[in-house]
Amino acid sequence: MTNNFLKGLSGKSKAADLEKLLNMIDEAELKEDADTLRKCCTAITRVTGTDAGFWLLYKNGMLEVLSHVLEQVERVKLDVQVAYNAMVQQAAAWIATVDAIDFFKLDQVLELANRFAGEYRSVALSSVATLDRFTMQQVVHRKAILQAGGLHLIHRILSAHRSPEFCQETFVFLFHVCDIPPEGAKPALKKELSIINTICETLDQAPMNMRMQVAGLRVMSLWQNWNDPAIDKAMRDAGADATYRAARESLISAGFMHAASWIDAIAGSALEDKSGGKKKKGGGSKSDRSNASASNASVT
Repeated sequence: MTNNFLKGLSGKSKAADLEKLLNMIDEAELKEDADTLRKCCTAITRVTGTDAGFWLLYKNGMLEVLSHVLEQVERVKLDVQVAYNAMVQQAAAWIATVDAIDFFKLDQVLELANRFAGEYRSVALSSVATLDRFTMQQVVHRKAILQAGGLHLIHRILSAHRSPEFCQETFVFLFHVCDIPPEGAKPALKKELSIINTICETLDQAPMNMRMQVAGLRVMSLWQNWNDPAIDKAMRDAGADATYRAARESLISAGFMHAASWIDAIAGSALEDKSGGKKKKGGGSKSDRSNASASNASVT
């Protein structure tokens, strides 16, 4: 009967069926019945393979249940991880297919992104691509993302997923979400000023990656042009001017004059240190730039 019940579960199952599954897991956990727990995990993996099944399980707290089983029953650790990861991968797949026209799904995308994107690269990739589509669909979506803590989410993603290509995509998304009148975006940035330091560190690690340099410097130029004292100070403390100059000089040394001119046109005027005081080289040594500011963004 247990096997037939588990095999009959699907994304179209009723709430009563899911409640029965949860009770079955609870009882098996108390008895440390590894065999039943393994069968439940297999059923969960199958059910979550559809969007309807994923949301049925997710909304009823299946991830929390699996986490608890993982802590209590060591013998089914692998089975639980497989089921948990199946739900995470389905979350990434669902996010990737969301149409930006379906504006009512934006909250769901943000919910899943905030929960998983900091830890799971697949969810981060899907989240950045889908949320960027939302920002390009309507300006109001940019405001909604910012009001929902979007900059903190982006900071977590930048801190956790460091491949240059993905960082470039994230910078492009970051520019789009902040490309609104300053009064709409400035409060969000002032709550997450340490993201400036993270951007500088990221650019310093790949001075010859032209696309990433342009994308990152364009974001900081946008922010610098808001003429806010707190943002200006964060730029100086992070050494944004030194980052810009290092990228420009590296490109000139390598003979990429057109690229250097392009960066100069985008960021030269905005990021030049206008403090008037004697500037520390690089706004402080690169080794002094700790990853702590980025790591302070929780990746849970």
